[in-house]
Amino acid sequence: MDITPSVANLRVSLRRVGVPVEWRAVANDAVDLPASAATMRRADLQISVGETYEFEATTPVELTLEGVQPRDTRRVVQTLVFTDPPR
Repeated sequence: MDITPSVANLRVSLRRVGVPVEWRAVANDAVDLPASAATMRRADLQISVGETYEFEATTPVELTLEGVQPRDTRRVVQTLVFTDPPR
């Protein structure tokens, strides 16, 4: 979700070792996508203020969520660890 007050072209990606992984888009702005649009794709997306998306990623590994403002040097990086649920 882009909650910045003025970044209208935030680039968001989910990466493993610096390379975008694959994810499945499942919803946009709280509305489920039709099956034809809920496809696997490269985890790299440009979003605007107020937009929300839901994705599924199935790889249980350590990934990096990265947000970049293309017009300047602002960048945010967060490590995410995905694991299988406990049995």
